[in-house]
Amino acid sequence: MLSLRAIARSAPRAVSRLTVSAARRPAAPISIQSSWMPLRTQAAAAFSTSRMYKAAAGEVDDELVAKLDSEISMEQEMKENSEVPQSVREYLENGPFEIQDVEGSEEVVLTRTYGEESIRVSFSVADLNAIDPEADYEDRAMADEEDVEQQEKDLAEEDGEGSEGPESFPVRVNVIIEKANKGALAVETIAQDGQIIIDNVYYYKDAAQARAK
Repeated sequence: MLSLRAIARSAPRAVSRLTVSAARRPAAPISIQSSWMPLRTQAAAAFSTSRMYKAAAGEVDDELVAKLDSEISMEQEMKENSEVPQSVREYLENGPFEIQDVEGSEEVVLTRTYGEESIRVSFSVADLNAIDPEADYEDRAMADEEDVEQQEKDLAEEDGEGSEGPESFPVRVNVIIEKANKGALAVETIAQDGQIIIDNVYYYKDAAQARAK
């Protein structure tokens, strides 16, 4: 009887202790892993596609090399067969200007001295090589000017002044006139049909600024 009473008295205490310890024990974290996972896709060109691309690139390289060889041979032939016209040769030999034509450079420079002034005239052969016969150098934005020019052409043809000579193209010419300790004058012009058209005129107190590119 005593043992049953002792068990009955101690049972509530044991149950309460178990309850308190269970309440105080932290719950184990539950790791939840999402079933969705991003898939990394790898794309690689097919072997046949890469092979065709390389073959095409090789063909283009061969064509480019052949074209460059042809251009070089043509330039060499033109250089060997080219002759300076007699009028140009006489002017270079007897004219007041000294020509500075450096091989490999597109710029041609003419220099001379006139009294206290030093004159430098320069132009680029790239303007001559880049001439497009189909290019229109007129300002087509003004219809009135077009009408006037057409009327002048018609009148010239009626009077017999029209000629079928070679068409000329404009070339940009830069002129620098220097004076010792007096700065420089830079003139931007266009040469066409034996005429010089002045576009802009600049004065530089320091002559070195006029020569700067």
